[in-house]
Amino acid sequence: MQSYVSSNIFRLFAVTIAADRKDDDAPKWHVKDGRLFDEIRSWTCDDGLLGYDELFDFMYYIDKFASRVIGKRALAKFYRMNRSKTIFDKLTTQQMAYSILLCENMMEVWEEECVVKETCRTKEEIEAYNRTATPKYHVKKGAKIEKYHDGWTNEGRAYLKTLMQEFGRVFGDIDFRTNLVDHWRTYVAKNHRTSYKRARAVETVGEVEEYDEEDTLLDLPDENFDQMALPCDDGAGSEV
Repeated sequence: MQSYVSSNIFRLFAVTIAADRKDDDAPKWHVKDGRLFDEIRSWTCDDGLLGYDELFDFMYYIDKFASRVIGKRALAKFYRMNRSKTIFDKLTTQQMAYSILLCENMMEVWEEECVVKETCRTKEEIEAYNRTATPKYHVKKGAKIEKYHDGWTNEGRAYLKTLMQEFGRVFGDIDFRTNLVDHWRTYVAKNHRTSYKRARAVETVGEVEEYDEEDTLLDLPDENFDQMALPCDDGAGSEV
């Protein structure tokens, strides 16, 4: 069975683009030369440990977007069964890398859809708008994909490997990981709603967090993006 990411995840990923354009105080995606969160991916011990405020936007991204690659129900079940653990005990390097690949792949498309929403007033204007943005690492929407292939370009598959190496190195650093988990506990205690009262809020940090769709859905583009399979070395859809 091929592993796909649904259009719902694309809508959830698109939320921060829409929010950034409407709310100056909204958490931001840090983009440098087209790379999301380059300051995290290129971090070394020489940079020193990052503080809560420096990590906030990255933690927000993990909370609202990277977590969706795991799946809302799977993550909620994990929290219920592992009340002393955090998302970093569940989120894999591949999942983190894949979420970044998805976002960078669609970023220009989402930006353009936001412009369409802001400039067009009628359905006819929206349909007639000359869209030029295309996915960066995937075939265009509606393009024919060969049987057993996933539509990702060779560049996209190679980039996923690079992302996995970058996050594997950073998340594999004990000091970085410990620091991130400590700040994550504070982030969750401040920002999550949990399903029952906690006697020690900082120690249980939302391990039973039940994600609410309404917490994340803002005014999104109406575009229903095609499902995209996880890239594989040979171009075929991933087997699960």
